[in-house]
Amino acid sequence: MQNFSNEFKNKNIIITGGSRGIGKTLVEKFIELGANVITINRTKTFDLKTNKIIEINADINDNKTIKHSLNKLFDSGLKVDILINNAGILIPGKIMDTSLNIWRETVETNILASIELSKLVARHMIDNHSEGNIIFAGSYAANLPSYSAGVYAASKAMVISITKSLAAELAPYKIRVNAYSPGVVLTEMTKKNFKENKAEILNQISMNRLGELDEVANSIIFLASNNSSYITGHNLKIDGGKLSIQNPSKAYD
Repeated sequence: MQNFSNEFKNKNIIITGGSRGIGKTLVEKFIELGANVITINRTKTFDLKTNKIIEINADINDNKTIKHSLNKLFDSGLKVDILINNAGILIPGKIMDTSLNIWRETVETNILASIELSKLVARHMIDNHSEGNIIFAGSYAANLPSYSAGVYAASKAMVISITKSLAAELAPYKIRVNAYSPGVVLTEMTKKNFKENKAEILNQISMNRLGELDEVANSIIFLASNNSSYITGHNLKIDGGKLSIQNPSKAYD
């Protein structure tokens, strides 16, 4: 892990979708770095033997419960330094076969929930004159959709666009806004697809391997740190050179 010289010690960080995959890795790493983490998960995830974690058990779309829980923390004197909008969903299916309900669920989860939470936290940061940091989860699909994942790709394209607009709006308050776009990382969600399409997937990645959760988390921690203090409105691709050129596997011939 990068050496952040106690930069995150006692910082307060909100992470959504912290129950598994990238989100859970981020929670664990930030705690190792001395931060206090507020997670927003649908189910209870962590064995709370440490006072470094506060769990808000709510669906990311349950804005009322989340707002109530966070306002209680704000009223108690807690000041949030960093928000990482990690939660999201991918419901496979061709656009021609996708119902309005699935469109709504995808947009509400991947976009609207993150926007509402970001607005709440940004206002809190402004009120406390905090030089805050808001980070969104993008995806390589925002630039190049996968077949039968067009709805997900469209939602992530909107996330990247919102990141840029919000970065400009919040810059006068010294609040930075960035996004990260992981490539193919081996998680519970990707295991089945990777097993069935291993060769095809690796042939599209210049580094010819999947990303590790630690590698993605460390890059996000960089965005959250002062090492990226002059970066805002940026989408950091963490994808091992996925589709950087046509046929990257030729380099291995």
